[in-house]
Amino acid sequence: MGHFLHFLNENIEIQEVFTESPDFILNSNDSLIGIELKDFIIHEDEKEKEGLIKLVFKEIIREFENDLIKYKGLYRVEFIEENFSLKRENREIIKKEIIGLIEGTSLTRNFIKSIYKTPYNGLGFQKGETNIVGNINKDLVQKKIDSKERLVESYRRKEFSQIWLLLVIGGVEKSSDFCFFDSDITNEEFDSDFDRIFIYEFFDRKITELKIRSHNNV
Repeated sequence: MGHFLHFLNENIEIQEVFTESPDFILNSNDSLIGIELKDFIIHEDEKEKEGLIKLVFKEIIREFENDLIKYKGLYRVEFIEENFSLKRENREIIKKEIIGLIEGTSLTRNFIKSIYKTPYNGLGFQKGETNIVGNINKDLVQKKIDSKERLVESYRRKEFSQIWLLLVIGGVEKSSDFCFFDSDITNEEFDSDFDRIFIYEFFDRKITELKIRSHNNV
């Protein structure tokens, strides 16, 4: 998120990360923006794995929170492979590798490839993603938008001035992301009640803002 805001360059700061709803809260000139994240390659059968990894992250946060000044930041953790067992002993190794990399300790890496840190006043962790190959077409993007659309109405009842959706593309290697966008992604409108929708290519640091046709105007 920190990288995205840096390249968006609109004088917006992170206020809260990984809240229950929405995922992030941003502050723009004292106006709050709620932002939902959606990754292109998270599949339904990976939800259990994602939950276990989040538990590892929470354990690390508990260890670091007594020295927040030293460790504060938002960490994006990239794994060497996506298909690995998350049995208890492996979770302990993953935890040790993450802590070791953050502290600069020399250690053998069995699971963690790299960690990217961006500025943040609190402490948060995010798992990097991999394994999207081929074109990204308009139908795929619309499906990703639709999967988050039901949340917009409930967010409107909160104190947010705007609700955004950030679709993230990121992988261990650039070649594992995708080949190219179909032209209709940038040329045609998407049906959505989000105020703004972005596609962020993590490794290329490229932001594409999508054109939106609100359901209210259809």
